[in-house]
Amino acid sequence: MKKNIYELLNDVKVDVAEFEAEKLSDQEVSRIQSQLWKEMNRMKKKEQNYKRSYRMKVAAAACAAVVLAGGVTAFASGMFNDEINSLISIVRGTKTEQEDVQVYEKVGAAMAQAEAEKGKMEQVTAEDQGLKLSVTDLFCDGFTLYYTATLQGDASLVNDADFIAASWEWVKELPVEQQTEDLVLPVKVNGVSTYVDEIFRRSENGDYVMMGKVDLLAMMQSGELDLTGVDTLDVEYQVRRWVGKDTDTMVQKDVGVDEQGDRYVEETYKETMSVDGDWKLAFQVPVDHSKNLESVLDKEENGIVLKKVTKTELGLVVEVEMPDLTQAPYNDPFNDPDIGIVSGDTCLQWLSGYTNLHEDNSSTYTFMVLYDGESDLKLQVTAKNETADLIAEIPFEAPGK
Repeated sequence: MKKNIYELLNDVKVDVAEFEAEKLSDQEVSRIQSQLWKEMNRMKKKEQNYKRSYRMKVAAAACAAVVLAGGVTAFASGMFNDEINSLISIVRGTKTEQEDVQVYEKVGAAMAQAEAEKGKMEQVTAEDQGLKLSVTDLFCDGFTLYYTATLQGDASLVNDADFIAASWEWVKELPVEQQTEDLVLPVKVNGVSTYVDEIFRRSENGDYVMMGKVDLLAMMQSGELDLTGVDTLDVEYQVRRWVGKDTDTMVQKDVGVDEQGDRYVEETYKETMSVDGDWKLAFQVPVDHSKNLESVLDKEENGIVLKKVTKTELGLVVEVEMPDLTQAPYNDPFNDPDIGIVSGDTCLQWLSGYTNLHEDNSSTYTFMVLYDGESDLKLQVTAKNETADLIAEIPFEAPGK
């Protein structure tokens, strides 16, 4: 009997006792605030879009727990750059090791292939207040932009921080009229501001490394960015404050006053350093469309239409048309199903996605999953209810298969 995504998850045994309860760090809180700030403008016109996209991501992330070792193509570590190798070492033994390593290896292989074909990129660097920020490598398939970066400083300055992250608290110190959205969105792509995670993790040699991701798919689907016929991106990247944290020590922080007028505190990681300055980089990114293959499918089941699938160097970009699911026979009051791509008994890892909600309450959902040559692919659409009713399951082949 066929199993849907949530029936597969029911077979997973999880001992929650092994997980430590962790509070959100300052950086994580700032990151969420920045994302919400960006999304609030979009939600004015399409309120349901953010909620649906966020839920899709959460469901797909949960589905990744089903993926077992062996689903990742093995690459020789020597083909990756130093930052990718360091990140793989850092996540070994963590709860998210499997899915993190999958992405690092896939992106690392794409970067190595691009270097072999076009030569190594020239490192871009900005230095201020004793800290040097460098972008060391990058890859863009037209739907996502990944880049590796390092942050280096004297040991007395970084002060043994477990991680260093960009902080946007300085924006709150400005007069209210100067607190603009662009100031908390550190990256601009062809002049359009966007958010990226900026957590630099300490490597064995004492440098701090990260792999950043710019979600071009969401920017294009929202209408903010048009990459039609574009072969090169102009990217600007600017940070004004770095904050280091010790993840082994929790402290209480006075957050402020709540809606009832009561002061409240939260637990957060101990701050080990804070450095203000101006680190600004500008560089061009070649867009590699050469390996992208598109298949127009128009396959329908129970009102769900799998429109097309595009295979890139990194994954599959899937476009799905959905009717108004609040109506019979679906009767979903939230018009908010779960969507994923399954291969046999595993679920492919979600990378990004965006929902366009139409005036008639139908929608177009475009999303990207990591792809490493898996077969027996199916688009699976499942209702969000206790029985996880299967709405549609549409088999397809990846382009070029």
